[in-house]
Amino acid sequence: MLKGWRCPSWGESPGRANKISYCVNKCSAPCVSPHVLVSMLEQEKANPHKGKLISVTQLTGGCKRKTFLERTIDYYIEPDKKLPTFRGSLVHEVIAQLDPKIAKRYKWVIEEHMELPVITKSGAWTLSGTLDFYDSTHRTIYDLKTLQDYAVGKMVTGKEEGTWSKNIPDSYVKQLNLYRYMAHELKRFKVDRLRLQIIGFGKLFLTGTTVKYGTKKDLKTYAIPDVPILPKETVEEWIHTEGDLWYRILFENASAPVYDDGYEWLCKSCQFFETDLCPNPKLEKAQTFDV
Repeated sequence: MLKGWRCPSWGESPGRANKISYCVNKCSAPCVSPHVLVSMLEQEKANPHKGKLISVTQLTGGCKRKTFLERTIDYYIEPDKKLPTFRGSLVHEVIAQLDPKIAKRYKWVIEEHMELPVITKSGAWTLSGTLDFYDSTHRTIYDLKTLQDYAVGKMVTGKEEGTWSKNIPDSYVKQLNLYRYMAHELKRFKVDRLRLQIIGFGKLFLTGTTVKYGTKKDLKTYAIPDVPILPKETVEEWIHTEGDLWYRILFENASAPVYDDGYEWLCKSCQFFETDLCPNPKLEKAQTFDV
């Protein structure tokens, strides 16, 4: 778990690991205001993993070793590396504060937490996830994503080159289809459409719409498709492969593999990269592939 912060290159002592108490009370050259550092740390603590729970996010791709180590050992990172998740949490918290009377009036479901008991080859566990927003009138799940400009550009212009969509990254397709599957299996509600609400740094984009994107001199019109709905069998396959692997990693001491294909870029900002915990992921990945 995140225990504190490392000084950035412009900090008091670049690379040094600091407890939050030091950052708040003793640092002579603060890199971030103390109340923001505390808030970022508390936000991380607010997501504990207890019992035989495996989250939807864990099944959507990334680096299992990084995720596993962040969950099981104490670590320190530079504040900037937590900014993407912190920024996303801020947006979610603001929207979650919507007056319940308004949500009831429009038959909306906001921040719906779901837990689905499943049994795979290795044992029984619970798939957990919290969807952002469900519109019962249109039987639609919406998921909020805060993206940097380069990611917005790839999505709008169709340069993602995903398995199921040239616009929507595989991780988002998996995430929303898992939510839909859980909602149906738990008999919470029916879902006919999956949409992403993109929050960029200067513009809002909604999938399933036509938008204008680009510079003033090169403004073009793009149609952004919605998240494709995949067959039930495909979603269940993820649960029985990725979910079962996570079960073995978390509860049977199986080794956590390095990044999934397409996620090698995560090494650039990983706090465990080229340490004793993950000395050479590229070589390890190549050897695994050869086997």
